[in-house]
Amino acid sequence: MIAIVDIAALLSTKADSPDAKKSKPNPDIILATLDKLVTRPEETLMLGDTPYDISATGKAGVGVIALRRLHR
Repeated sequence: MIAIVDIAALLSTKADSPDAKKSKPNPDIILATLDKLVTRPEETLMLGDTPYDISATGKAGVGVIALRRLHR
């Protein structure tokens, strides 16, 4: 998604699969990102494009904006 919307240059912090023990819908990657950003869940908003994103953000206590991806 980052490449599709061409925003990589705007991001200063990221978390990848090595930062999480379990993948989404487990919230590990979101919690790892919060740790790196030194921010609280209630101060955070995530853009998500899968049901797994929505589930994981809810478990982490993070707000989410759901994006619908159109398949061609």
